[in-house]
Amino acid sequence: VSMHGGRSFGVAHDRFGQLWSFGANGDSQLGHGGVQRLQFPQVINYLKSVNIVQVAVGGYHVIAVSNERHLYGWGYN
Repeated sequence: VSMHGGRSFGVAHDRFGQLWSFGANGDSQLGHGGVQRLQFPQVINYLKSVNIVQVAVGGYHVIAVSNERHLYGWGYN
């Protein structure tokens, strides 16, 4: 598992290629389709069937790359 931290939120990348997020979410940076804060990590369901191989986290956004080289991004643009 690798951890990536933004401003008041975090993203975990597990060995199965799944992303989990938690913390502040005012700019939808958690990737769950809303702006509610999450106290505990939850898998990002939108990417559940995608094998993520690389993750980068900024202050209020996340960028992820899949094994098929598709690029995903969410949060504050």
